[in-house]
Amino acid sequence: MIAKSGKGTSAYRHENRDHSLLVQIFLWEKDIDNAWREAKAGGCYDEQWLTLADKRAATHPADSLPIYKKEAETQIARMGNESYRAAAQRLRKIHELMERMNESAGFNRYVAELRLKHKPKRNFIKLLDQATW
Repeated sequence: MIAKSGKGTSAYRHENRDHSLLVQIFLWEKDIDNAWREAKAGGCYDEQWLTLADKRAATHPADSLPIYKKEAETQIARMGNESYRAAAQRLRKIHELMERMNESAGFNRYVAELRLKHKPKRNFIKLLDQATW
């Protein structure tokens, strides 16, 4: 949001309501733990969340899981075959993480919920049917 910085002046300032800039700086510095802390404290752009999830997946799979699930839902909501394929790719990553966490049954429940919720999206359901996790 851009706001005037004083009564009748032409100077402007940028009001950033999240921690995206800090997250970006910490990511650039390869300080993933502080980037994660800032993202959790004040939020950040979706792309940064995905970057953080990718970087934390190996050591903190439980942290990455909700981010990947949100991205899968976002892709499904966009509709269209390309978005459905992107969601299926994200589901593969979710499966991998849940396997590592010994949550295979949880993954199966999650996919069953997606099937019910998105039943009218035939092309997405076909991708689920064809998936070999």
